[in-house]
Amino acid sequence: MSSTEPRLRRPRRRPMAAGHALLTILVAFGVGTVLNADSMMRTAEGLPLGSTKRSIAVSVMRPVRAVADALQITRPRDRLDTALGKTPTEVDDPIEAFPTTTSTRPAVGPTTSTAPRTDVRRQPTEDAPLRVYVAGDSLAFAYGTAMGRLAAGHPLVETVGEVDYHVATGLARPDKLAWPAQLDEQMTAREPDVVVLMLGSNDDQAVTSPDGATHGFGTAGWQDEYRRRVASVMDQVISTGRDIVSVGVPIFKNAARNPRYQLINRILAQEARRRPAALYVNAYELLQDDAGQYAQYLPDGGGGLVKIRANDGIHLERAGGDRLAQQTLEVMRRIYPRL
Repeated sequence: MSSTEPRLRRPRRRPMAAGHALLTILVAFGVGTVLNADSMMRTAEGLPLGSTKRSIAVSVMRPVRAVADALQITRPRDRLDTALGKTPTEVDDPIEAFPTTTSTRPAVGPTTSTAPRTDVRRQPTEDAPLRVYVAGDSLAFAYGTAMGRLAAGHPLVETVGEVDYHVATGLARPDKLAWPAQLDEQMTAREPDVVVLMLGSNDDQAVTSPDGATHGFGTAGWQDEYRRRVASVMDQVISTGRDIVSVGVPIFKNAARNPRYQLINRILAQEARRRPAALYVNAYELLQDDAGQYAQYLPDGGGGLVKIRANDGIHLERAGGDRLAQQTLEVMRRIYPRL
């Protein structure tokens, strides 16, 4: 082509008007919201009970999900989730909906009296050590790992399986993880003699009772409902012929939260005392200093200090887990004197 010949220019694309671009984005967002209405509704319901953010999110998603259900838009997604086993189990009261009936162990009957336990408890031997299953929230990881180390050096104790810990779970929000169902499944799979459960650090929030009422933390309604849940889980384990060890919430660096955990611990301890097959481990006092305050370091018995708490002021360091595991063994000797 000669340099004197005119070059052919490609026609310029007309840019999309700002209004059209915004409309396209809104339409895409709306379609995506409708297609994922169920999962977005579950996310909204998973926000803290009684919070303004949850109220607004649920109010917005309720009509969206209603439209999606009416148009059956989510049916293909629901079928896929079902095929993949992702469909959540919905029950009216997750705390009582999963009684353990699959165990071959004999039931021990009512557990809320203070009378001595009438069934014969098997004492461990080297040939048949005590089988311990450790479960709980994120605090249970370092603690359960320490229980494993302790058991590895103890001829009469055996931990069964890995630590069954689930971050940000507890008894306050069974919609995040229904612990009764989890315990039912794991007791059947692991066949422990003792269930060691460390829950409570995520339970300083509102709860909903079976009648649908929401109770703010610490209120009389909250205490009644939380006590019911604690009692139900303890009875669930004990009804299978097993013992349960309830490990309390340790003191936190954030002093403002500690009165909440003291209330939770008080309920755990009281319900354990009502049941001969239940024990309570006071982690709160064990991990505080001589002045009753939070401690990052505690004496190691050899004249030095050892770090027992993580830098977040919540979780346990190895030494803290070991200390709590040793205390658990001491408490368990009340009913297993051979330990």
